[in-house]
Amino acid sequence: MRLTDQQGREDMINRRNMLLATAAVFGTALLNAPRQTFAQDSAFDRFSLFVPSGVGGGWDGVARAIDQVGRKAGLLSQITIDNVPGAGGTVGLPLFINQHRGRDNSLMIAGNVMMGAIITNKTLYGLQDVTPVAKLTQEADVIAVGASSPYQTIDDLIAALKKNPGLPIGGGSAGGIDHIILGLTLKAIGADVTKANYVAFSEKAQAIASMMGNQVHAALSGYSEYAEQIRAGNLRALATTGELPLEGAGVPTLKQIGIDVALSSWRGVFAPPDVSEEQVARLVGLITAIHNQPDWKQILKDRQWDDAFATGSDLKSAIANDRAAIQTALKAIGLA
Repeated sequence: MRLTDQQGREDMINRRNMLLATAAVFGTALLNAPRQTFAQDSAFDRFSLFVPSGVGGGWDGVARAIDQVGRKAGLLSQITIDNVPGAGGTVGLPLFINQHRGRDNSLMIAGNVMMGAIITNKTLYGLQDVTPVAKLTQEADVIAVGASSPYQTIDDLIAALKKNPGLPIGGGSAGGIDHIILGLTLKAIGADVTKANYVAFSEKAQAIASMMGNQVHAALSGYSEYAEQIRAGNLRALATTGELPLEGAGVPTLKQIGIDVALSSWRGVFAPPDVSEEQVARLVGLITAIHNQPDWKQILKDRQWDDAFATGSDLKSAIANDRAAIQTALKAIGLA
């Protein structure tokens, strides 16, 4: 009888251990299931990134970062990146709208630079004709000159612009953030904004060559676009245009020298028109997954991009507010 009781107890213990082991395995599967399902649901075999600017610029940099991180994370497989430069993205925008309409495996890189170009060029299409997915990065401009330039500091350049506001200053598209910063700076120092001589470049390489050859007295762009040439000693940074100094840049902001101008460029992704809410949600899931990768965080750090991640109603509000602010700024400098 005692032996039978012992046997019964052992059987009960064995059954309990088996149940606990089964529960542990099942619980682990449940814990892992959402992550696995999310990755499977978010993965795309074929994907297109449409960049309405030239190779090497800020939008192009974001596209290639998405490509790099998405591939490594297994979220993207076969990716094409199409660059269609011109007029602050307004050349490529109608192509994206008409050629990618309804496609759920396609995103366009754009941001507030395009807003200014749309207003300035009075284009038929605008960002209201595409589908906002996510805001990703934000970056202050740098005001730079060629290494042989006589301007050693931002004060030197400002003094020259006060004397002659018509000095050629380069940057991105007409009406974009670079152009607006120049106009607001001239206005802030009491110079005649109507005499501004803004030289718009469609590709970063053109602006760099013009600075190094002293065809322009200075140029503006996102800091990351000139950083390599600044480190190499081919360009010299004079100032940045954010609210706060840029770590490692070693130069003041415009605000720090008494010029009340602070603007940055943000970059995000937009889906074509005529995509369903479910398709948009899948794209938001993809970009969110990429944004959450450690490799993405490292890219932000390496390129000194600020994390400006926003989706949904926050993104729509940001777009509406920025559009109004840019419209006001363009009117203030006579470009709208």
